[in-house]
Amino acid sequence: MANLVKVFVHDDKGRGLSGHNIKYYNGDIVKTNKDGYASLILDGGGETEIYVNGFRIWKGYKSSAPKILTYQKG
Repeated sequence: MANLVKVFVHDDKGRGLSGHNIKYYNGDIVKTNKDGYASLILDGGGETEIYVNGFRIWKGYKSSAPKILTYQKG
């Protein structure tokens, strides 16, 4: 079963940042939109890792991934 995860990349004032690379292990790169959001569909079972610009922000089972992950840049 697939699991949808939204990733929000923001600055220190909470403003969304566009154009950042979001990826899960062995998945395609998705860029954040103008509001700082990107959506990932985690399909299949097992563990994975989610990255923002190459930095791991989450690791665990796909089925237990949070619905929203936030990452503060800078």
